[in-house]
Amino acid sequence: MRIPKSTKVGPMIYETIRADHLSAGPNLLYGQCDSENGKIYMQKCMDKKKEELVYFHELLHGIAHTYGINGLSEETIKILAPVLLDVLECNKMLKEDKK
Repeated sequence: MRIPKSTKVGPMIYETIRADHLSAGPNLLYGQCDSENGKIYMQKCMDKKKEELVYFHELLHGIAHTYGINGLSEETIKILAPVLLDVLECNKMLKEDKK
């Protein structure tokens, strides 16, 4: 799957930004969604599968914020992201990388 440079979610457009280093206080992060500014930050140099999972995880945060889904916890997103990715892959609903 190709991670898009931007993703439209309702009225928002989330730009995907690759970063050398992401953290929240002392915690290192693979990704982070800045819903207020329409940015999905992703750590550089992840393997393809991890990158896809992180993208869907952060996109779910953006979807929850955009649509006012206040009850979507971090734990729920950790469960939903790999399930959503698996469903899309198994049903061939994702575009393949152009090489």
